[in-house]
Amino acid sequence: MDKKILSKAEFIKIFKEELAKNKNLTYAKLAEIINKNYTTADGRDFTTTILSDRARSYELSGSLKAKNVPLKVKDIKALSNKENIKLYNKGDIDLNTFRRRAIAKKVLNKKQKDLRLKEKDDYVI
Repeated sequence: MDKKILSKAEFIKIFKEELAKNKNLTYAKLAEIINKNYTTADGRDFTTTILSDRARSYELSGSLKAKNVPLKVKDIKALSNKENIKLYNKGDIDLNTFRRRAIAKKVLNKKQKDLRLKEKDDYVI
């Protein structure tokens, strides 16, 4: 089954239904629910940022909890390169700097992956 583009009316309906079912609903959980059947207009999955922006524009903000859990050290190390791991282990950079660099690398890798997929789609024969 192809995913449908989520309209304003459908978004508001799903938002209110899921909030009625679960008072502790977060944007991350709502994204999981919506991404099963819907996509953005440009064909991407919904993110917590997209959902919070939509909720704000439809005057629904403040209903859900935004849950940003910081990455743990083992997760940061999995995302980081060897140079940053060495700097952190020696104490040359603090945890916040280490975390920021890992997140920046994660975002860069996702953008590069999206670009490669787009280029691959452009060259399909």
